[in-house]
Amino acid sequence: MQNNKMSSTLEELGFDRRAYHLLKRASIHHVSSLIVRGRSGILNIK
Repeated sequence: MQNNKMSSTLEELGFDRRAYHLLKRASIHHVSSLIVRGRSGILNIK
């Protein structure tokens, strides 16, 4: 019983880590695309 609980907790931690990496990658991509869009917007204004 206790061992099963421990393994499920480890699985949850592994899932959280994967989700965190995906979120981090997505946020980095989003920020970089915003920066690119901002630069092109500035160029268009000039």
